[in-house]
Amino acid sequence: MKLPTNLPTQLHTNRHPLTHPVSLDRILSNAADGVFVIDRRKCYVFVNDAFERLTGFARSELMDRTCACNEIIQCRDEHGRPLGGFLCPARSVFDGDTSQALLRMQISHRDGRILWVETHYSPIRDPVGRIEFVLGMVRDVSESKAHMDELKTHMADLRRRLDEPSRPIADSEKPDGDSMSASCERDALPRSTNSTERTPLDRILEDVERREILRALEAAGGQRTLAAQIMGISRSRLYRRLDALGLDQAHLD
Repeated sequence: MKLPTNLPTQLHTNRHPLTHPVSLDRILSNAADGVFVIDRRKCYVFVNDAFERLTGFARSELMDRTCACNEIIQCRDEHGRPLGGFLCPARSVFDGDTSQALLRMQISHRDGRILWVETHYSPIRDPVGRIEFVLGMVRDVSESKAHMDELKTHMADLRRRLDEPSRPIADSEKPDGDSMSASCERDALPRSTNSTERTPLDRILEDVERREILRALEAAGGQRTLAAQIMGISRSRLYRRLDALGLDQAHLD
């Protein structure tokens, strides 16, 4: 890999003297996340091995082209809009509108597959402080995105079913005379006046709610605010339900 000429190619440390200086090229080659550097034309001037694996494009295919990076990997935002022109997150960094940018987007793999990634953009400045390049660090989040989408769909379906009005009882489901008499006899028995008595249905609903809350927290990586958004409820309501269901921090760790 060839780094831009104004980037240091060796790392030295006074804290832990090394027989040989650590090669920045070697460090980036072993990084788990994709790393790239683009110039003001938005052309790739550096990509690491992980970025090649992530996109499916060889380094030569990425760096030998004069077209913008978004024209190669066809990046789009979460609404499906192409991230070119004013929507390009790297442009806001180059223009100095923001010191860094973080965006979840979809990109096209070389084989045509659509991947979801999170990309963090940071400026690289020249000796006088002008932004000359933008550094991007890319992480594949396709699996977690699919899991979160599945959970959102499941929660929406659960809310829809809970909101549905009770359907009328079909004739085939109506009890016969004997069972109706038995039911009337049971209804005539005195009932407990304790309003806090929990029925089997209460326990079932609590189990369902507890399971869905834990699934949302798992999908959100333990972030309660994000878990509340996934479930479509307010954060305060989630906190109240956690307390009511006995899901304290010990259960969540």
